[in-house]
Formats: sequence, structure tokens, C-alpha cells
Amino acid sequence: AGEIAFFKAIILFWETRVEQSMELFRRALELIPKENVGARNEIEIYFATATQMTGNGEKAVQAYQRMLYQETSEGTRKLRLLGSLVFIRLLSGDLAEAEKLARQFLDLGPRSSNWFITAWGFYMLGYIHYHWNHLETARDYFSKALKKRYSLDQNSPVDCYAGLMFSCQAMQQFDKTREAMEQMLEFAQQSNSPDYTTLAGSALARLSLLQGDLESADRWLKTADVSSDTGTMLFWLDIPRITECRVLIALGTEASLCEATEKLQKHWQLSEATHNTPQMIVIALLQALAYKKQLQIDEALSALNHAVTLAQPGGWIRSFLELGPEIAEMLRKLDVREGIMGYIRQLLKAFTNENLGIVGDFPEKAQAEFVSKPIQPAASDLTNRELDVLILLSQRLSNKEIAARLSISPGTVKRHATSIYQKLGVNSRRQAANKAAALDLISHH
Repeated sequence: AGEIAFFKAIILFWETRVEQSMELFRRALELIPKENVGARNEIEIYFATATQMTGNGEKAVQAYQRMLYQETSEGTRKLRLLGSLVFIRLLSGDLAEAEKLARQFLDLGPRSSNWFITAWGFYMLGYIHYHWNHLETARDYFSKALKKRYSLDQNSPVDCYAGLMFSCQAMQQFDKTREAMEQMLEFAQQSNSPDYTTLAGSALARLSLLQGDLESADRWLKTADVSSDTGTMLFWLDIPRITECRVLIALGTEASLCEATEKLQKHWQLSEATHNTPQMIVIALLQALAYKKQLQIDEALSALNHAVTLAQPGGWIRSFLELGPEIAEMLRKLDVREGIMGYIRQLLKAFTNENLGIVGDFPEKAQAEFVSKPIQPAASDLTNRELDVLILLSQRLSNKEIAARLSISPGTVKRHATSIYQKLGVNSRRQAANKAAALDLISHH
């Protein structure tokens, strides 16, 4: 009963029904015996994150710190408590406190010979230093985490590759950027996970924007299926539905800017409701840029003021720099209280120090040498489940009918179909059926 409550709670958590999930996490902790350390540790890290997302992060910090100091051992439980505290601090935007805790977390990892802990410790430190714009330090931590990439879980392996790519790109280490990109694509394809393919595609589209390659980013926007990217956004470095808005803003048409503004408003409401500071900072910055391009200057400055107010306590830098000189120009026009002026000066100095002043703006020779490699999985990479879906697609069954036949959800059918189209290089069911028949993947009809 405790385990069932836990699994139901996880589903609710990822659907952003966080308060309901907390009740079930609580129930799971009551029902699962103390001897079952693994399950209880897992519940506690979710419970802590959910507590932050309902606006009670400080209460959770106090409770978890009490438990931490009561622990005498240096076992898995102590590591889980530390990990929970890092998650709370990251979601609240407190990078300095998160960094201190992540170091403790990493120090304990090798002593417990736990690769999972070590990999997560490196990832979290890479994430924090990236946002502080300590690019070399971030690059080195992301590289160390990726040496243990098969020990990471959830979005973190692809997020690590994204962090490594963006760090190298910002330092104009283009060979290393290309290498990280190719490794990310290979990892996503080997994993045979539609979710990893979506995440890798999103990171690649964002890299294209940083390189000034709007065409590739637009191509991703037209073919991307971000339906798997729903619900809780956590603190991930790259989120496909946010990348979607980055591309829409870069396109800069009246329609694309309106669409970006509408989407960003929804994302803001979700992030605000779940007390997610990292995503609120990014969303507010993108809102500022979209409003500026729509010549709504007061709204743009108001959104930028939001971003600055949220980012200043944690010293977030990189999210501002990535969006280029238009943000610097607006920062100079902000009318803010004295306490924030020092932070704005720090941001403007970082803009000045940025190579050539613009992220991704590098010499033509280097740009010509750097050719993006799009994700082009081969037809031979189709999984058994994708072949099942392909056969039923060719029989002209609807997603709902296919879902019923295979005992999966219509959303899962849609994700498989998107992956099939990518691998076959087609855009529709009919094209997929014809191509599959030509390749003898299915029998001719």
C-alpha cells in the first residue's frame, strides 16, 4: 500500500499536482517500514522538492537540517538528505547555499563508493557554476559528470551535455562544442528514448540560435514534438517548451512574437505557482525580449525588473548574457532600488567581458567551419515497439485505436510516431507507410 501511494504521488508530482502528491508521499512514509531505507530515501527527496514547490521550502530546510545533524552515519540516508537540500536551494534560486551543500554531497559520494551520487554532485556543481558564468569550472564539472553518464537519471545526462556545449560555445571553444554535440546525439540515439531525442533536439536548436543559425532552429521548431515535455519543469538547464519560445522570439514575426508571449505567460504562471525561481528568471528575460521586439517598452522593462529581482540574491549571470546586447541595453534603462544597482553593474561588466560582446557571434571563418549535425536517426534504429506502431499506422488506425491495441496511451503513440517520422525522414503517416514498405520494414499492401 505504501509503494502504491508512492508511485501515485510520483505521477501527480510530475503532472504538477504537487499538493495532492504531498499527501500521498506523506502516506507512503507512514506505511513503508523504516527498514526499507531505499524507498524512504527516495520518498524524502521527492517530498522535500514538493515542499519547496508548495512554497514551504524554508520549513523543509529546517526539518531536513535537523534530521541531517541527528544522523551519525555517512550512509546513503545522509546523502539523500543533502541531495534534498540542494534541490530545495536550487529551486529557490539560492546558488551559493546550493553550492555549499553540493560540495558536501560530493565529498561524501566517493566515501560511499556511490557513482550515482558522485555523478549528480558533478552535475549540480556544473549547473551552479554555469549560471555564475564560471565557464571553465562548469565545463570541467559537466565533463566529469558525463564520464559517469550511465549513472545519471531523469533529464540529467542530456542536460549535462547541453551545459557542456553551451559552456564551450560561450568560451568559443568550437571544436569542443562540436565534440560535445556529437556525443550528445550519439547518446540520445543509443538510448532509444523519445524523451532523450526531444531533449537533445531542443539543446541543439538552442545551440543553433547561439551560433546565429536561425534556419536550423526554425526547422527544429516545425518538426519538434514537445508533448512529452509537460508538467513539472524543475531546475533543468534546457527545457524544450522554453526553447520553443526562444526560437519564436528569434524569428521575430508578429505572429511568432504573439505566440511566444502567450506561451511564456502560461509558463510563468506554472513556474510562479510552483515557486520555481530558475525557470521564472529565464521566462521573465524572454518576456522582456519578446515585449521589446513588439515595441512594448514598459512591459519589457517590467519583465526585466522581475528577472533582476529574482536573480540578484543568487547572483545568476549566464541567463542574461545568453540573450545578448538587447538585454544589456535594457538593463541600462532600468530604474531600480540602490541595493540592486551593484548587481546590474556586475551584469553589465559581464556583458563587456563577453567575447566580441555577443554570445554566439564569432568570426566568419570559425562559423563556416562549424556545421551543425542534425539529429538524423536511421530507419534501422527503429525499436520493436516503433515497428508495432508503424505496422498499425500503415493500416490507417487512429492513435486511439493503436493505443488500445498496444495497451499504451495515445500520447505515447504520438511520441513513437514522431520518432518514426524522424528516423524515416518523412512528415506523415502515408509517407511513413510507403517508405517502410520500400525498405521492407513492413509488408506491402
